[in-house]
Amino acid sequence: MSDERSNYRSYLLRLYKSERHGRPAWRASLESTRTGERVDFDLEGLLRFLGKRFGPSGLDGQDRNCEPQGGKK
Repeated sequence: MSDERSNYRSYLLRLYKSERHGRPAWRASLESTRTGERVDFDLEGLLRFLGKRFGPSGLDGQDRNCEPQGGKK
């Protein structure tokens, strides 16, 4: 992967309300614009994913899967 591609990620972020335990809750999904892979999260899971992927120890040039809450679509 070139340096430019290893230092850049693009996702489509979707936010939507759904029911969780009988109460409305916000959900999120990220879809990779490069691969089309879509991953669903609760909001805490989204923040964990972003922290792991792009935090101080993340973004090492490898696309690593994270364990999102809600699973992959």
